[in-house]
Amino acid sequence: MGISRRDFLKVGLAGVAGFYLAPAFGRPMPPFNEVRKGMRGIPTFCTICPAHCGIKGILKGERLVAIEGNPDSPNNMGGICAKGIAAINQLYDPERLLYPMKRVGERGEGKWRRISWDEAFWELSSRLADILKNGHPEEIIFDLGFSEPLLLRFLNALGGAVYIDRAALAHINADEGHRLFWGKGRGVPDLAHSRYILNFGANPYETGDEYVGMITRLIKGRENGAKLITFDPRLSYTAGKSDEWHPIKPGTDAALALALAQSIVAQGLHDRTFLEKWTEVQEEQLRLLSPFTPEWAEGITGIKASDIKRIASEFSKTKPSTIIIGGGVSQRQKGALTTRTILLLNVLVGNINVKGGYLAPQQIKWEEPLPSPPERNKKANLSLYSALREEKRRTRLLFLYRSDPIHLNPGGIETKEILRDESKVSYLIAMDLHMTQSASLADLILPAAVPLECWGLTARVTPEGKEFISLRQPVVHPLGEPALLRPKEIITKRKREFPLRMAPLGEALALSELCIELAQRLGGKVKESFPFQGTEEYLAQWLAKIPSLQHKGGLSYLKKKGIFILPRLSTIFRKMEFSTPTGKIRVPLVELLRAEPWRQVRTSSSFPYHLVIYGRSVSSGRISNAKWIAEIAHDNPLLIHPETAKKLKIKEGDRVQVRSRAGELDAEVKITEGIRPETVALAKDFTPQGCRITQGKKFKSSDPDTQLLWWGGEKETANPVLLLPQEHDPLGGGMNLAGVEVEIKKIG
Repeated sequence: MGISRRDFLKVGLAGVAGFYLAPAFGRPMPPFNEVRKGMRGIPTFCTICPAHCGIKGILKGERLVAIEGNPDSPNNMGGICAKGIAAINQLYDPERLLYPMKRVGERGEGKWRRISWDEAFWELSSRLADILKNGHPEEIIFDLGFSEPLLLRFLNALGGAVYIDRAALAHINADEGHRLFWGKGRGVPDLAHSRYILNFGANPYETGDEYVGMITRLIKGRENGAKLITFDPRLSYTAGKSDEWHPIKPGTDAALALALAQSIVAQGLHDRTFLEKWTEVQEEQLRLLSPFTPEWAEGITGIKASDIKRIASEFSKTKPSTIIIGGGVSQRQKGALTTRTILLLNVLVGNINVKGGYLAPQQIKWEEPLPSPPERNKKANLSLYSALREEKRRTRLLFLYRSDPIHLNPGGIETKEILRDESKVSYLIAMDLHMTQSASLADLILPAAVPLECWGLTARVTPEGKEFISLRQPVVHPLGEPALLRPKEIITKRKREFPLRMAPLGEALALSELCIELAQRLGGKVKESFPFQGTEEYLAQWLAKIPSLQHKGGLSYLKKKGIFILPRLSTIFRKMEFSTPTGKIRVPLVELLRAEPWRQVRTSSSFPYHLVIYGRSVSSGRISNAKWIAEIAHDNPLLIHPETAKKLKIKEGDRVQVRSRAGELDAEVKITEGIRPETVALAKDFTPQGCRITQGKKFKSSDPDTQLLWWGGEKETANPVLLLPQEHDPLGGGMNLAGVEVEIKKIG
């Protein structure tokens, strides 16, 4: 028995209801009681986004039939989003890769031969061994859609392999802005206890890294009377739910922040005591803000000077207050500088590490099980692909794990040529769920397990200071004949057992298990770093170092509960510890102002409009080709203001060509007043090319729903990354993923 489309809607609606009831009644409404009789739940956590919400896989017999939020999780408190519910589609996707394959034709010709895992391991390990023998581990590159527990340990054991962490790249500018600010990573706004919230370009009512947990706390804060002010060129869900929406010109958030700061100081509303005790800012330095008046900012941002002055006053006087910084702000060429500028606001009013203010990040420190290899891997950003194109470096082995750089990289067409060229990429491996554009060029294709089939661990601290550990464990048994082949194919000389309950479908394999097997085959110091029979044993050794958890039963306890809350509270509030040389917050105003972070958008007569790229609640590269998600969001219209449409003689539903200096695409028009006249917008697109479910093309398969797909068309979904030039933030290192100047022409 599986869940029908109607059931999905019931679960989704029940989840929303419970989500909103949680603050009032302490615990969410149990979703979809009809499917709970005679079933059992296995706790784990979701990895579709970085929030790692606690969930439960609901099984009927040996088949997963539903996914629910885990009410014991202090992070999401039983809430769950549509993507989390739809992860079941990913597990049973009939288009999923399930067997290793080796290229037999020319690269990109599309000719493959199915091989055994033993042959795949021999192919991969022999190439790795040859590279290591020649003393060039830096010629090994891993491009990671997201990481897995043992991967970094494996890269360290190799002695200096290079890796790209795409999950981290999305926030590299924001991370660097915070690090330069207080010596640590991104902070956390305490939304549940704040009374006044300034939102710069984030959309927490629809999407975000901490989506369910963050919106739960924001709703609680709003119920307690918090005022929400949103600055965004587009009327996002959050802007629509705010007390005030100010359609700021794209890329000018730093100018707004400087004007707010100037107004706070000019009105004498800054916290002199906090500045003197906890920052490197001197009172006389604040005079540098004098030229950046609200009147100056009005001409740049499009926000009235009177509104800027009023908001500055309210933000200072309404205690406590805080800020939210979104990717639309930080994922730009001067994203790190803009982040630092906005952080100045909470510093000026002293709302740092106070209840309802802006909190420094807290982390639970881990100790790797011994013997642990020294940290020698090298982290890279997307400029690595530019270096390959320009022949400034080469790679003898490029391993793509759940990553499709052709679809995701700015300059994707150039990336395709790089991957096709064997002189630049000698050997290409793709470990993925589907045959992506990049995988179609691979020399070796490996079937990846989905997170619901894998082991993992996460440790987090909530904004309230609760420290907790979550276990990710397999929630499904294998189905069908292919699973019976698995132990014979995978077990090698070490006679390692794979209990059936742990095994992914078909011959798919978890990345961590791949690392363990490769380490055994490579031998030497690499093998010595992996004295584990599997990922489960590795996690058990990690957890053994936590006495309070061992007292409860260690890993066995986590298998039953999924969550362990440590018996202590992190001292977030009023813990003024900053990892800077002076132990104080750094706000170098001279350096900041000299860099002019407000100068980012360069429209011209050739490209008169600015395209902003936004996220959607059902849009994620980690939930691609899910049938329920595809039915909800299967198009990507270009949002255009009525004035712009009239000027261009465009009407609703027309198709237009959108062109930038980097590329072009076609899109269908949607006319809306929820956007600035000189601005247009497209959503991020994670559609895997070639997957029939996403494209809505009917076909026969083991899933009868694939014959009911109705949204198919001849046009591909618009992918705005095609329009982005390869521009990096010189300070943060991240690529501009938030927007670009474009020209728009009607087709036909």
